Amino acid sequence: MATSYKIAQPEIIFQDVFKLKEVYELIHDWLNDEKYLDKRGGDQFMEKYYHERRIQNVGKEIRIWWRTFKNPTKYFQYKLDVDFFVIAMKDVDVVKDGKKERANHGELQIKITGTLVVDPKNMLTDSVILRPFHWIFERVWMKQERDYHYAYLLKKVNQLEGEVKTHLKITNFMPQFKPYRPQY
Repeated sequence: MATSYKIAQPEIIFQDVFKLKEVYELIHDWLNDEKYLDKRGGDQFMEKYYHERRIQNVGKEIRIWWRTFKNPTKYFQYKLDVDFFVIAMKDVDVVKDGKKERANHGELQIKITGTLVVDPKNMLTDSVILRPFHWIFERVWMKQERDYHYAYLLKKVNQLEGEVKTHLKITNFMPQFKPYRPQY
């Protein structure tokens, strides 16, 4: 049985003018550059869920879920889940460098979840010979390698968070608290 370790779950909350398409493409390109794949092994179907709802006099509400993975070795797998949640998004016109551009105004929440999976193909637990020693392999023999992959994935999650915050020009790298809002 594969063991999963949730690495980090940073959440970015931004409430101002932004371009959702640029943020979307930034994260998509970062995942492609880092060789994260979708369930089918490509990059075309990263988006697992998309929901858009228009609310009169408020704007759009958009939910997007991406589910990606990467196999650095045959005993370890990195899973990276990115959830977008946009509230009260309206299209606005802004002036940038003397030119009028279309942008979005609203609240953007991005949650990035990194998970390290040990033995994702169950090679240790499916083997009749190795099954009784699975816990020894995982907790003793592969501990140093597991700690390395844990730290590496944590660094990559923080790097993606930093890229998004830099793009949105958020200078606060301290944890942001959720504003009170009823959950749906």
